[in-house]
Amino acid sequence: MPIEAILMRLQIRAWAYENTVPDFFADERVVSSRTTPHFGVVSHVTNSLFRLRRESAPGISPPALSESREVKAVDSSASEGESITGPAIFSGAFSSALLTVSMEMSQCFDYRLQPLGRYHRLPAIVIDYEMKPSALKDERCPGPEPHSGRAWIDPQTFQPQRIEMRIPNHHLDDGSRVLWTWSVEYAPANLEGKLFWLPKMIISIADANDGSAQWSFTATYRNYHKTNVTSRIITNLDDKPTH
Repeated sequence: MPIEAILMRLQIRAWAYENTVPDFFADERVVSSRTTPHFGVVSHVTNSLFRLRRESAPGISPPALSESREVKAVDSSASEGESITGPAIFSGAFSSALLTVSMEMSQCFDYRLQPLGRYHRLPAIVIDYEMKPSALKDERCPGPEPHSGRAWIDPQTFQPQRIEMRIPNHHLDDGSRVLWTWSVEYAPANLEGKLFWLPKMIISIADANDGSAQWSFTATYRNYHKTNVTSRIITNLDDKPTH
C-alpha cells in the first residue's frame, strides 16, 4: 500500500478520535526524576486521576481536547492538587500526538515506509519521519527544532501502536539545550462499548548536552472510564415553596 494511502487512513482515524472520543478519566501513575552527577537521583511518584475533556470555544470545531489531573498522592503521602510539578512533566499525548503521522502533517514531515516489522511479536507497519527543512519556520508545524522519529501501526485497524520522537538541541526554559526523546505506547480501551486506542505508557527523557542532568518522565494509565453527568429533577407536588 502506498505511503499516501496509509497516511490518509491514519488521518481518518485521528479525525474520528477528535470528533467522537468522550470525556473520560483514568488512573495515572507518574515517576518523574532528575539525575545529576553531584546530587544523584531526585525522584517523585505521583498517583492521580487523569481527565480528558472537551472544551468548546467560538469558531473552533471540534471542541478542543483538554488534559488535566487531580493529584491524589505524592510518594505514597496523600496530596490534593491539579498539577504535577516535576522534576519532569509531559503533556499532549492524548490531544495531539496522534497527528504526528498523518496526511495533515505531511506539510511538515517527510515520511518513509519501512519493511513490515513487528511490535510485541505482531506484524506492524513501520514509518520513519523527519521534519522538512522548510517546516522549521512554518507556524503550522512543530518546532522550532528539527524533529524525527518512528511509528508502528496496526496493519488491520490502522491504529498507532507506538509513536516515538527525537528532538536534538531542544531549548528548555532555563536556556539549556537537551536531547529530548519521547514515546507513546497505545492500547485499546473500552468506553461504554466503543473501542478507542489510548495511551498506555508515556516515556519522556531529556539529556542535557553538557552532561549536567537528565530528566525523565514515565506515566502509565489504566482503568479508563467515560465521564457521565447525571441530573435529578425535584418537582414541588404540594405547591409549597422550596428552599
